[in-house]
Amino acid sequence: MHSARIELPQGTRWDRVGVIGSLLCIGHCIATPFLAALLPVLAVTEKGTHIGFVSALMFVGLLAFIPGYRQHNRPGMAMAALAGFAMLAFAAFIPEGFAGEALETGLTVTGGVLLITAHLTNAYYCRRCRVCAEEPCCGS
Repeated sequence: MHSARIELPQGTRWDRVGVIGSLLCIGHCIATPFLAALLPVLAVTEKGTHIGFVSALMFVGLLAFIPGYRQHNRPGMAMAALAGFAMLAFAAFIPEGFAGEALETGLTVTGGVLLITAHLTNAYYCRRCRVCAEEPCCGS
């Protein structure tokens, strides 16, 4: 019995991982204040978790965006990715007491949405690219 498999370009796999990771990051950021109120021990580990999310999203983003930008040369995608990374990093490394929870949440959610937009844009151009259709996307 033959099963049908759809092979996606390599770049779109990293973009899919990036979108899922960004959604998890946004969900975590929105849910944490409520969960920390129920389980105060979660507030202690919050900073480390946030830094872990940012590190993972940057790693995945670099795997998707650098080859995607080299192949497709779309500055809008690169600017959205850079702005998203900057917002997430600022929110993760902001000193305690420097800004309120609302600013940190706003930066994280906005940064995550920008990363999702950049990943979807990168995946779109990879799927429509003749070069990416014939070989692994963007040479990766």
